[in-house]
Amino acid sequence: MAVFQRRTASGRPARNVRNPVILIVEDEDMIRAVAVAIFRSADFEVLEAGSGMAALMILQHRVDVDAAFLDVVMPSVPDGFTLARFIEATTPACAILLTSGTACPMASTLSTRTRFIGKPYDARQVVALVNDMIRSATLLSN
Repeated sequence: MAVFQRRTASGRPARNVRNPVILIVEDEDMIRAVAVAIFRSADFEVLEAGSGMAALMILQHRVDVDAAFLDVVMPSVPDGFTLARFIEATTPACAILLTSGTACPMASTLSTRTRFIGKPYDARQVVALVNDMIRSATLLSN
């Protein structure tokens, strides 16, 4: 897999290139472990949380999160949808990908930098989608 590389507005590679940082929020341990493995194998720095509250604590301390991969349905507050709204409001350059085993009609009410992918998802497809979303979010924030 190709590693995402930040670029300046002129299209040149940015200095101090680092691997993208993704926050994976999934309450089911096995599913979270698979998602973590997928993104680590694609050279992402992975932060993981088993609940929306744990994700909020991570976001308080990490301002360099490039993408959030959020399960929509979680038993705790906030759920993935509410967490997505919080990230949209507080972290404008963060791409957000929601996921669920069921349809998510609410995803269409979020910003254009938020997308939805159903479970089960293909590893290559989800990595490519997140990389594209990060590129788009980076261009919009420059």
